[in-house]
Amino acid sequence: MKSQENQEQQALEQIRTIIETLGPDSYITSALQNIFSVPSETPGNPNLLDELQKIRLLEKTVQEWDTASQIEELQRQIQETEAHLAVLKEKLHNLTAKQ
Repeated sequence: MKSQENQEQQALEQIRTIIETLGPDSYITSALQNIFSVPSETPGNPNLLDELQKIRLLEKTVQEWDTASQIEELQRQIQETEAHLAVLKEKLHNLTAKQ
C-alpha cells in the first residue's frame, strides 16, 4: 500500500511540475490550480468531504477541458466556413464582372 501511495505522490509531483511550466495563461493551469491546494487527508483517517471536493473539482476540470475542446473545434469550423465563403464571393464577383 505504501508503494502505491509513493507512486501516486510522485505522479502528483510530476503533474504539478508540468502544470507549473504551462504558465498562468493556460486553461489547463486555470482548471487544475485548486487541485493541489486541497488539503490531504491523514493516512488511516480519510476525510470524505475532502475526497468529495476532489471528485467534484476533477469533474469540473473535465467539463472545462471538454468546453475548451468544443470551442477550439467551433473556431476551426468558423475558419473553414469563412474560407469557403471567401471562395464563393470570389466566384460571384467573377461571374458578375463578366456580365
